[in-house]
Amino acid sequence: MILLGGFAASVDGQSVPDSAWRLRKARELVKLLALAPGHRLHREQLMDVLWRDRDPAAAANNLHQAVHVARRALGFGSIELRGDVLRLAAEVDIDRLETAAADARDRGTHAEYEAALSLYRGELLPENRYDDWVGQRRDELAELAEALAEERDALGPAVTRRPPPVPAATSSFVGRERELGELRALLRGTRLLTLVGTGGVGKTRLALELARAAEASHPEGIAVVELAAVADPALVPDAIADALDVRTLRDQTPIDAVLDYLAPSSLLLVLDNCEHLLGAVARLAENTRRSAPGLTIVATSRERLHAPGEVVFRVPSLDIPDRGRVATASELIEYEAVRLFVERAEAAAPGFALDDQNAPDVARICIRLDGLPLALELAAGRLAALGVAAIADRLDDRFRVLRGGSGAAPTRQQTLSAALQWSHDLLTRDERVLFRRLAAFAGDFELDAVESVCAVGELDAVGIADVLGRLVEKSLVIAEVERSRERRYRLLETVRIYARDRLEEAGEGSLIERHARWALTLSESERGSARLDHDAPNLRTALETLIEREPVEALRFCVALWWFWMRRIDFHEARRRLDDAEASLLKARAVLEVTRRERWIANTVNALGQIAMLRGQSQKAAALFDAEREGTALTDDAIGFIESQLAAAGPC
Repeated sequence: MILLGGFAASVDGQSVPDSAWRLRKARELVKLLALAPGHRLHREQLMDVLWRDRDPAAAANNLHQAVHVARRALGFGSIELRGDVLRLAAEVDIDRLETAAADARDRGTHAEYEAALSLYRGELLPENRYDDWVGQRRDELAELAEALAEERDALGPAVTRRPPPVPAATSSFVGRERELGELRALLRGTRLLTLVGTGGVGKTRLALELARAAEASHPEGIAVVELAAVADPALVPDAIADALDVRTLRDQTPIDAVLDYLAPSSLLLVLDNCEHLLGAVARLAENTRRSAPGLTIVATSRERLHAPGEVVFRVPSLDIPDRGRVATASELIEYEAVRLFVERAEAAAPGFALDDQNAPDVARICIRLDGLPLALELAAGRLAALGVAAIADRLDDRFRVLRGGSGAAPTRQQTLSAALQWSHDLLTRDERVLFRRLAAFAGDFELDAVESVCAVGELDAVGIADVLGRLVEKSLVIAEVERSRERRYRLLETVRIYARDRLEEAGEGSLIERHARWALTLSESERGSARLDHDAPNLRTALETLIEREPVEALRFCVALWWFWMRRIDFHEARRRLDDAEASLLKARAVLEVTRRERWIANTVNALGQIAMLRGQSQKAAALFDAEREGTALTDDAIGFIESQLAAAGPC
């Protein structure tokens, strides 16, 4: 209960809104009880102050209603009635002030006096300035604060207490000029700024650089609180108190001690790694909005805090070279991911230098590691042992290759797998299921596709949108900027490989085939539509799956993709994929006995005929087109002829 500077109440760290006080006299009743010795008053005393002009029956009825409203606002046990005496069960700020004043006078230190004076936040109940029942107590507390200030000054000058400095950087900070500029602008206009991003993207380092850049704007200092090792949300105030060197007073809780210390402060408080303590950190941030108006909080988390007034900044990966473009060493060094890799590589393997010979392998590493700083630093750390080409060639097995980060780093940052495991462990059961199933997709995808492929067993299509949204919030799925009516989503390649491993562990390999059948259905319904361009990576992956596992469906898929390839003038891919389809037919002769009963056999023969023409095999093409004109009910002789033509032609 707060009475100094204006009335406010909170229950279990949650502020009681003004709308909870449906009767003004219910709030006045609570104030009277909070001011009374032992927080107790006889019902007659309360009625005499609040309803002096009413007859006893009416006053008693009003008292009953006021108590009911107050209990609804504060909790049923907040006001106890024993006989005719009402008691308020609450902690009240003026009690803490008087206790702290006694401690200060007993110990006689500047710190104790400052702690006591920080509790006097202003005049007692200024909104009740003209009520007789407040006046005397207001004067007593004002005189107490004045006396404490005089006694403190009599002790002589105090040694200014500042939090320890921001930890020194152990390596250079590379890139991020644009992000730092945006963050500094945001910090000037908000009191709670949360840096959100996937594990290993560099949130902590960016937050510390931001703190250093903002140091001039916070003369009282910057305090950094590392929360990764705090497992119990109830211990968040203790961790902050330790970082600030705040000691609790007698009968004071750690959260009260922290709030009292921060109340007059204009500190910049950096709370690092909040994702597993979201509720506790959000409550702290909300409490400081009122009690510490000069405080600014910068938090890092893999998910937003969902606190009032929070501004969220999503930390992107470092920029990477364009896929498929060959760049020189001088061109590559302009990319942040490359600069970070090269700087760390030069430190790990003296003599290493970026040149045109190793530039393609360096570019491949930066692209395949998605520009994630942690992954790039781990890769650079392996250079002395493996060499840049060896690392680039082994990134399919990156979780075993990229081990052995700095021994000084937290455990979750010493391997790439550990960084993702930290995020995975924080997921709910349905989030874990959908997360691993998204590994079936290659490239980006739409919500409809996720519902079609992943809605099986314990996940139903109706709930998938909600679960996918939560994975976006937790920085494991990226929601692309909308380019059309439907938003598209994707996993970073590193995240997708980790999710694929979880899919295999769960024994859900059938999801890969579900994805392939979804892609086949999409291709047959859209044919050569430009809409298929967005899903080109999914189509390629699905076709590879069918060629390996279901040759019949692979040939059908090739037919469906024919106009897609022709529209894109992608003759090379068309030839290669149809070669694969032909090979699958030859490996499984029995397939022909099945396919001849399918209506799409004519389309298949037509596609094979056109690819023969592209190869310049006019005789084979003519034979295939003749077979097509015979209709779908091909005879055994016709099928045998097609098979012999395919075998004789061989690849182009």
